[in-house]
Amino acid sequence: MLLQVRDYLKREKIASNQQIARAFQIAQSALEPMLLMLLRHGVVDYVEAPASCKQSCTKCHPSSVVYYRFRSA
Repeated sequence: MLLQVRDYLKREKIASNQQIARAFQIAQSALEPMLLMLLRHGVVDYVEAPASCKQSCTKCHPSSVVYYRFRSA
């Protein structure tokens, strides 16, 4: 599953923890350790919320959304 998450971020470039959890149909609490491992190994980085996110919809709570970017070698 860890490699699938890595490949997803490699393909999408930037994605939120909520987008990744929806894509794999898993709870964010199950996803978080995988993302932390990818962060520790330098595979992904945290990024600021994209400008396209207006944060006015009701699909997510902005404080719980973390964006990740695949770090290209």
